[in-house]
Parts: sequence; structure tokens; C-alpha cells
Amino acid sequence: MELPYRLELPDFKENFAYYKESEDRFVLETGSAYSRSLDLVPIVGPPDGIALPYEILFKINLLVQNGCVAGPLLDSNFYRLVDPYRAPVSISCIEHALDKLYHLKECCYEPSRWLTDQYRKYMTSRSKPSSPAISLDDGLVYVHRVQVTPSRVYFCGPEINVSNRVLRHFRRDIDNFLRISFIDEDLDKIHSTDLSPRGSSATDITRTRIYTRILSTLRNGILIGDRKFEFLAFSSSQLRESSAWMFASRYGLTAAEIREWMGNFREIRNVAKYAARLGQSFSSSKETLSVHMDEIEIIPDVKIEIGKTKYVFSDGIGKVSAEFARKVASKCGLKDNPPSAFQIRYGGYKGVVAADPTSSKKLSLRDSMRKYESELTKLDVLAWSKYQPCFLNRQLISLLSTLGIWDEIFEKKQREAVRQLDAILTDPLKAQEALELMSPGENTNILKELLICGYKPDAEPFLSMMLQTFRASKLLELRTKTRIFIPNGRSMMGCLDETRTLNYGQVFVQISGAGYRQLHGESSLFSSSRSRQRFIVQGLVVVAKNPCLHPGDVRVLKAVNVPALHHMVDCVVFPQKGMRYILTMLKPRLLWYELNSSHALPRFIVV
Repeated sequence: MELPYRLELPDFKENFAYYKESEDRFVLETGSAYSRSLDLVPIVGPPDGIALPYEILFKINLLVQNGCVAGPLLDSNFYRLVDPYRAPVSISCIEHALDKLYHLKECCYEPSRWLTDQYRKYMTSRSKPSSPAISLDDGLVYVHRVQVTPSRVYFCGPEINVSNRVLRHFRRDIDNFLRISFIDEDLDKIHSTDLSPRGSSATDITRTRIYTRILSTLRNGILIGDRKFEFLAFSSSQLRESSAWMFASRYGLTAAEIREWMGNFREIRNVAKYAARLGQSFSSSKETLSVHMDEIEIIPDVKIEIGKTKYVFSDGIGKVSAEFARKVASKCGLKDNPPSAFQIRYGGYKGVVAADPTSSKKLSLRDSMRKYESELTKLDVLAWSKYQPCFLNRQLISLLSTLGIWDEIFEKKQREAVRQLDAILTDPLKAQEALELMSPGENTNILKELLICGYKPDAEPFLSMMLQTFRASKLLELRTKTRIFIPNGRSMMGCLDETRTLNYGQVFVQISGAGYRQLHGESSLFSSSRSRQRFIVQGLVVVAKNPCLHPGDVRVLKAVNVPALHHMVDCVVFPQKGMRYILTMLKPRLLWYELNSSHALPRFIVV
């Protein structure tokens, strides 16, 4: 292949090591230079002399990259039509026209003519065009997103996101926030092996252009129109997805000032810990109430020292007064059924607080919950104790198999899960039960209401189609991740026994919900006197952490009935007595209570 003088191509062997070789002939063609920014291409930009607002330019890039318009057709006439200072209509009409252009079913090859006709309709119409964006519930926001691949940049959104502490405080600057994701050309996750050349040794520091592209993007930011977005922070979930937050600084507010507003991180010298503490404020949460410093108390951690090793029994666990817990539950829309525990962020504190009827202070926090100094006083709630379904996974199946559970047990549970999914297509009662157990929450509320109203799964087309989709998604999870549904299973938060009643090796478990079978043998359930919808587990249980990687991550404990803990529902209460705290060995999350076989472990299992 002959190249023009001084023209260089990327090192395909180094940067595209995993692409298949091609013997086809390559043709070098000269195209229209409609894109700009060689470091991040193809970001479409207007010609010299035309300055477009960020919102307009973002929509234009979205149109080009989704094939709604052809990039080479965006001439100076088109940019004059979308320039608010030159267009014959308002900026809201321009945005509405671009949104309408996005929803066309085919590519528009005459965008200038199409916009002119659309503007003519706006000027002759008596009513103003309404925004296609739906109004959001409290706690949701629209955020723009950019996906960066090794050779392209994709513009997405604005998309609906759950708000966090930072977005709520700087809500007036919501358009200055940007979510950025790094993916490969197939829109899949980039792996660590893509960042180093194939065949490089462990001591070789050579990096591919993909690594350089990611690093340069984070260092230099992204320029879109008149806004330059620079790196801000990332949450723990974003780190797993190769994503981050960026912010376009303005006069009076920069990304550094936002980080300074979050708290004082000067004492943190470890880079990974520093990044994790920054992300603490970006966790999706719901804002509740303000708690002043004189309304909280700092209580000591429960510790034990064995030799030179110290074990913290109360790591990340605090208390909340029963009265304040009801107020927080009301702010979360849970007035009729206040939870027993909340996963919170308060200033520089993070962890779980459990309701304590004897506590007089609104919040009782421990030093193990403090991650950094902050003067923020809003209490943010990430999650609360509630019914959550339980699924086996490959890691847990491997551990249980190592501990002696026969493979036939898991095969039996898998067949039962498949039969249950098959039944939802014909049996309305089975369908309603499966939706309640496998997918609680708002996602399936419409389907549940249709079933309650008497619609048949095999007669109503919409209901049948949605149930087939639900079944297909669960079967896909079963095939790819071995997620075997356990009908009587639970996923729960772990809490500490503040009454010091439980002994080492004991737990207290009380679950909510009707329709659960009575267990026999070494474990049992019985209804609490306070509510027919609550059941206390007694007998041997198996506790495991999530994720679980070592056989020691699975433990056999004894569930007991403690009247002083009857206010704790849908959470696992662990003792603060013993030689070593169970939660230092296990971060409990899941709960099941049936591996139905005489050769299996005790029928009540907590994971």
C-alpha cells in the first residue's frame, strides 16, 4: 500500500492486536473535513465565525453519530440555521427541531431544507413546541454522556440518572456535568490486556495507544463547543464500568472547588483511597433531612485484640433513633413501613445505621464510619432493609460443592427455577408470584396490576409479550451466570446486636412477607406476635459473604429468637461477643433458607 508523503498510519500490530488480519485491498480516499479535534474524533464543530451553544452542538454530534444526518452535508448554511443568533426561531424551537430530527426513521440527506420547512411550521403555528423530554420524579436528573472508543467519540443523551449529593447541590450547573465512559469499538468493556502490547513482559512499561488515549482524555479533558470538560471524580460502581464524571468549569466554580466542597482529603495519601473517598459523594442516593452536629453522638467501636491483631466488631455500623428513622423513612416514601436499617452517607461518614428504640440521639456514629472530614449535614440514603430476592451464582455453587453439597441438588434447583419461569406464560397466579419474588419493585408493577385485574398471560398480547421478555432475561442470567433463583431466599443487610444478647455463633433473622412455607427439620419459621407478615427464623443457618471466594466465606451459625430484637426486620443481626467478629470474616448480604435435601446443609442459609 502506497501512502502520500509524510502520511503516517497507526501501528496496527501494537494498537489493534486483537483484530483479525485482512488480505483485502485498502483504499485511501479524501473526504470532507467536517470533524475536528484530532485527539478525540469525530467531534463535529461549526466553521469559523459561528459559535454554537453547548446544548445545540451536543445534539448535532448525536445526530451525526447515530446516522440521522450525514456529516459531510453539514455546511455553513446548516450551522447558520441552528445558530440562535441567526436562526429565525428561538433556541427552544431549534432544540425541538433537532430532537424531532433524531426521531425520524431514516437518515435526512437535506438537513438544511428540512430545518427550513420545520421553522416555517413553527412560525405559522399558534402554539409553541413542547419539549419531548418527560418530567422526572424527585431524585432523578438528566445528564449528558460521552462514550470514548479507541478511534471515535459517541454522544449520548441526555439520559435519566439517579441524583447524588454533588448533582443535588449544584443543580443549577447540571448541564456542566458530563459522564464519560471508555469502551472498545464493539461498545464492550475495555480490559487491562488491551492497555499493553501483546507479548510484553510484566516488567515492560510499554503501553498501547489505547492507554495513551484514555490518559490524554482524562488529563486534557474534552472540548465541546465553548465548554471544556475536565476530570472530576468517579464512584466505585463507575470504576468497575470504566466511567467517570467530568465538569466544565465556569467563572466562580471549578472542578477543584467542587472537590474542596466535598470535604478535606489532605490526610489521605494513598491514591486509590483518595479516589474512593471522592467517589463517596457520587453514590446514587436520596436526600432526606439535615442533622446538625449537636444532634449526633460519636460512640466507641466494639473491638477485641488477639495477640497483635485487632478486630473491629462494629466496623461501619451505627445507630439511628426510632423516631428519626420514621422521619427518614417518610422522606423516602416509606411512611407505612419504616425500614429497620439504612445504608447512608453523612458528611464524611458512610455505613449502615440500624434503628434503636433506646437511642435518644438522631444518629449514633462510630469512628470506623468516618472516612474523611466534611462539614456537610445532609443525610443521604442509598438503600434500606427490605425484601430482596436471592440467587445462587457460580462462586457460591463452587464453594458449596467444595463443602460437600451434591451437584444433583443444584441441578434440581435449576429445574425448579426453569419450571417456574415456564409456568408464568400460562398461569396468572404463577406469573404474579414469580414477579413478586424474582423482581420486586416498580419495574413490574404494570404487569402485576394487569394480572390482578384478571388479564390472562396467554390471552392479552402485551402481557404475554412482556412476560416472555421477563422469562427470556431470567433464562439468560441462568445460562450465562448460573443465577438460580431460591424461592424462599433473601438478600439482607448485616447489623450489630446493640443489646449484647446474642452469643458468638448466633444470629437473629426476622423476615417480612406472606406466603412462605414452614420449614421442618433443623430450621423453622414462625409468625412474630407483632405482625402476621413477619417471621422469625430459628435453627441452624448457613452464612456466606457476597462475593465469596474462599471456603471459609461460608459459615454455619444458629438463628435464635431474641424478643429485644423484634424491631429488626429484613436484616441479619450479628453478635458483638466472641473471639472474632463474624462480619470481619463475612460481609453478609444474601439470605436463603432452603436447599431441600437430606444431603444438603441446614435448610436455612444466610449469605
